[in-house]
Amino acid sequence: MKVTIITAVLNCVGYIEDCMISVQSQGYRNLEHIIIDGGSVDGTLDVIEKHKDCRTFVLSEADLGMYDALNKGIAIAEGDILGILSADDKLADDNVLSAIADRIKIGDCDAVYGHLNYVSRDGRGVIRRKWKSKPYFRSCLENGWMPPHPTFYVKKSALEGNTFYALNYGTCGDYDFILNLLYRKQIEAVCIDKTLVYMRKGGMSNGPLLNVLMSWVHDYRILSDHQIPRPLRAVFLKKIRKLKQFRISAFN
Repeated sequence: MKVTIITAVLNCVGYIEDCMISVQSQGYRNLEHIIIDGGSVDGTLDVIEKHKDCRTFVLSEADLGMYDALNKGIAIAEGDILGILSADDKLADDNVLSAIADRIKIGDCDAVYGHLNYVSRDGRGVIRRKWKSKPYFRSCLENGWMPPHPTFYVKKSALEGNTFYALNYGTCGDYDFILNLLYRKQIEAVCIDKTLVYMRKGGMSNGPLLNVLMSWVHDYRILSDHQIPRPLRAVFLKKIRKLKQFRISAFN
């Protein structure tokens, strides 16, 4: 099975190298890395050009934001399995894609997900938060649970040719994408007991207070649009769940 990793990037010269190397270092070789650049002017494209190989496809043009870029990647992806890797994140080790492909090859699921570590943005890789996943039931989605989107890999066939990221939910388009697949379409997804991604802190939804407040609004809209019961309660529980991610040493 071919695995496609899609990376949306804009002016990320300090981190795109780590992202690309983590993909190219995978022991699982049947992959493609689609990089959709929104028109970087900080040297990002030079770094991409330096590190790309025969499995790298690069498209650089103006877009409507990250989710529009990801949709472009989905539309041209040739892989049987699709996943997203942000330009400032990296795969946790060289066996991530092997673990994903091996689990999907078993044939009892359409998607997999795993654990995620939030690491410091300064390049030292200090773990700040741990998002430990678990198996789920549909009722978990009604109580604010979701898998870590950066660890979520899905069969392209499960997207039915018309499942893309919505552009009208701000920084929360990934939440809508996952609810659409797991709650509305009810595809089967299983948890891999493995850390799959190192995610640098400071992403779009973890930034200024206004972004955080808007994420509450967008989460409520998404839950309501998917007709999930008691959406305000689900939003609250979704935020509370994040507190468990901080149960690591304050001195790390």
